[in-house]
Amino acid sequence: MSASTSIDVAIVGIGARAPESRNVDEFWSNIVQGRECITFFEEDQLETNRDLLDNPNFVMAAGIIGDIDQFDAEFFGITRREADLMHPQHRLFLECAWEAFEDAGIDVSQRMRRVSVYGGQSGTSEYLPDDPWRAALVSDLPECERVYLPFSNHLTGRVSHILGLTGESLEVRAACATGLAALALGCRSLITGDADLSLIGAAHLFLPEKAGYLFKKDAFRFSPDGHGRSFDHHSHGLVHTSGVGALLLKRLEDARQDRDHIYAIIKGAALNNDGSARPNYIAPGLELQTECVAEAQVLADVPADTITYVEAHGIAVPMADAIEVEAMRRAFAAQTKKRNFCSLGTVKANIGHSGAAAGVMGLIKTALSLKHGVIPPQVNFEKPHPSLRLDDSPFLIHPEGKAWEQDCSMRRAGVHSFGMGGTNAHVVLEEAERVPRASGEDACRPRIFPLSARTPAALAAMRHRLGKHLRSHPEQCMDDVAYTLALGRKAQPHRWAVVASCREELVEALVGNVGSALPVSGEVSLFGLPTNPITPAFAATESRNRETLENLARAWVNGESVAWSQLYRDEMRYKVSLPTYPFQRQRHWLETLDKSYDANCWM
Repeated sequence: MSASTSIDVAIVGIGARAPESRNVDEFWSNIVQGRECITFFEEDQLETNRDLLDNPNFVMAAGIIGDIDQFDAEFFGITRREADLMHPQHRLFLECAWEAFEDAGIDVSQRMRRVSVYGGQSGTSEYLPDDPWRAALVSDLPECERVYLPFSNHLTGRVSHILGLTGESLEVRAACATGLAALALGCRSLITGDADLSLIGAAHLFLPEKAGYLFKKDAFRFSPDGHGRSFDHHSHGLVHTSGVGALLLKRLEDARQDRDHIYAIIKGAALNNDGSARPNYIAPGLELQTECVAEAQVLADVPADTITYVEAHGIAVPMADAIEVEAMRRAFAAQTKKRNFCSLGTVKANIGHSGAAAGVMGLIKTALSLKHGVIPPQVNFEKPHPSLRLDDSPFLIHPEGKAWEQDCSMRRAGVHSFGMGGTNAHVVLEEAERVPRASGEDACRPRIFPLSARTPAALAAMRHRLGKHLRSHPEQCMDDVAYTLALGRKAQPHRWAVVASCREELVEALVGNVGSALPVSGEVSLFGLPTNPITPAFAATESRNRETLENLARAWVNGESVAWSQLYRDEMRYKVSLPTYPFQRQRHWLETLDKSYDANCWM
């Protein structure tokens, strides 16, 4: 049975963790530079498998996120005990979900329309490995707490509960196709009107991260040397890796109306299963993969020869890659006979195979490629494996990467994924139209730039991040920056604001604490403030002069609630992507489990 979508959906927010990438910007930087983000361990770095050191087939490599024991529990209102018990996959996915909302310029604390959540996870180890001491540690836990220990449950439910999201919240399990399967379901919830926003994503942690693996010649998928060579004539498998990603989706017409910044547009998505039409349970099928790609293209209602990049699954197993490329070749052939016009790539050569999160990582890479107009380098590639028959296909591979040329049509791409068990998923993306900047948008005039955080340290980090960001993104309109900060962030207890007339003045205030910056507030509680967001200072802002804006900013810094939307009601401002919250993480692991227990804080 097929689950399909055929309406334009916008990707408006992204949060991610990947090897050597603490955020989306670092992820894109690594991809566009053609970096292989695999860590090769020294013997003293191994967390397990030391008994395999003398085995010549033991490969001490993996793609690791690092600091997976760190989490800002207090920010999310989570007790230390609960945070210790939560699987690190859940903690990281929660952070990425928050970042997706902030990246979209949506204040998740405001009463929102229905938000659906679809996501899944995988992992090579439980959070509780077979260790006698740790088993004894949790043997006396109340039953209501033991539900927090399995890694295979509650990923989406926790996010819905903690962030207050009231739409469908469903776990998706489709092996390596989980991420794109979640995307198809998220799009469908928007199309049917069951949701107005949809948060989708996936998480995969390879635990322990610094473990390495034993290569076996007849085993499936794993590289003998720690390098992934997708599509290459020396391809022989990939590397274990960790990855977490979350994307926020909205109907395109709503995103345009709300003046959101859009990474890419989802034109069509298809989802099916090979059923029995495959050699065995773990092998990919050809016929239904072809049908899945073709269906997504038909639903997208765009000519196949205008799709000029495909982000493939590309697991670097010659047989699997050959079947995948052949399936896509046949789907394209139904519409065009053109050859070698569509670039082919996969993020797995950069970061390894992230299990359930693999499709999400490829989707994020492709959305960023469309946004920046770049086809990134395909790393570890010399020449194609002969089984791919690329000369007789629409595809070609660019080891060095290139600018993404644009003809008369919009840039378009496909993202493909399949998983053990037969699930196939394919998505067709299109670049978002550029918002034209009106002349005089950055004219020298005063604007309010408000920032807030839960702690003084986080506020200081936020100021530093924003100042650095604005220096490196001169294309962002200052009016849009002010608008996004005011309406797109949750108001926190520690507040800071500045009235600045130009970029230089704002950056100087952010990084130097000079100019007209208002002082950080004390412990201003947000609870018990009037629900009606009107302040005495607001009426005076009609003049927009510096003095009245500073009075309004001072009122906000002192804890008053401000109707920012009224301030911008006569202006055509757009949301822009700005640095997200700087979580102040602490170690949370079972060894640090808080021994105190209060049932009232759980039940």
